[in-house]
Amino acid sequence: MAVSNRFGWGVVGAGRRARETMIPALLELPRSKLIAVCAADEERARQSLSTWPELKIYSQLDEFLADPKMQVIYIASPHFLHVPQAVSVIESGKHIFMESPLALSVDGAHKLIEKARTRGVKLGLAFQFRFHSAMRDLREKIQAGELGEVRYLSVNYAERMEWPSNWWSDAMRSGPAAVLRFAVHALDLASWLHPHPVAEVMAAGEDDPDTNINSQALVLLRFQGGGLGCALGSAAVASRDHSIRVDGSRGSVSLEGDFRGQGPMFWREVREGKETTREYKPEDPIGRMLKEFNKAVQEGAEFSPEGKDGKKIVEITCAVIESMRNKRSVKVGEVLRQT
Repeated sequence: MAVSNRFGWGVVGAGRRARETMIPALLELPRSKLIAVCAADEERARQSLSTWPELKIYSQLDEFLADPKMQVIYIASPHFLHVPQAVSVIESGKHIFMESPLALSVDGAHKLIEKARTRGVKLGLAFQFRFHSAMRDLREKIQAGELGEVRYLSVNYAERMEWPSNWWSDAMRSGPAAVLRFAVHALDLASWLHPHPVAEVMAAGEDDPDTNINSQALVLLRFQGGGLGCALGSAAVASRDHSIRVDGSRGSVSLEGDFRGQGPMFWREVREGKETTREYKPEDPIGRMLKEFNKAVQEGAEFSPEGKDGKKIVEITCAVIESMRNKRSVKVGEVLRQT
């Protein structure tokens, strides 16, 4: 699909993620213009988005997608709506950028990938932590073999969060909340950083005693070709823990700070008996992610994370949820649905 030098974006969903993070980022995105938002409750959306009176508000997805000024659609709706809404976006011929999870089932993920391929549109995923400079430097070091064989890799993504009284409280519509709000990002980083795919998981979860919403998930990982790992996603901690540790046969690296880039990240490396440290100043991984997706759409270039990356994480989270429910280890690919 041909795209002009300045093309339009639309947003599906007017929740907290869209309002507080992605809409402001899209309004600052070069070579683009945010045109409209589609939300189920049009009047409520107008009130919550009153800061941006220039945005057109739709309540019907078909009318929204018929707007010719938009070429790219960002989906930030409840998880159970991702597949049907994404199918409509792809069939309209517009490129699509989605929040995780890509789908609540492997079949759903596969359906979106195939439809996007057939229609010739880009399908990108918002795993923004991959775009932090510290993460990219760490992956480059691992892939170059500077740490040797990776023996152990852990990712903690934990921060206090009060769950809103909406679809998050319904596991059939959201999936286990901490798994698909926090652990999914830890699992994506672990999968992306490690040289080998995740082969098997063993997971435990904990629900908030007052709301019965899943508030924590701890996942043990076994990688193909050797190596173990651990991923923590939690909304129940008193203070933030965004951290990574990689132990290899030749050295180790630890990262601590703010994955979102709003605060600094601190790097500590030990190799051949020598310790080095560095500090990463606050940066904008979301802005970098959106610019790279824009460039991929504009130039017909590859973008990662794309649909196949999202499907891989769907397969892993399916295994995680099965392990939590039945208290057993589960091979990735063994379970095909998250709910």
